[in-house]
Amino acid sequence: MINMKKILYVTTVSRTINAFLVPHIEMLIKEGHKVDCACSIDHELDEAIQNKCENIYSLSFSRNPLDP
Repeated sequence: MINMKKILYVTTVSRTINAFLVPHIEMLIKEGHKVDCACSIDHELDEAIQNKCENIYSLSFSRNPLDP
C-alpha cells in the first residue's frame, strides 16, 4: 500500500503557482497525494488547480523584504 502524503505549496504570489507549479501539482494529485496551496492571490489561480487542490489558503504575503 502506498503511503499518501499531504503536500503544501507555499509561494508569495499566486502567479508563481500558475507559471511554474501546475504540472507538478497535477502529477502529485494523479499519484494520489493531497495538495494544498498557500499564497497571496494576486491573479486568479488556474481553474484546474482550483478544482483539484484540497484547500487554497489566501495569505497576506509581501514580496518586499522591508515589509514586516
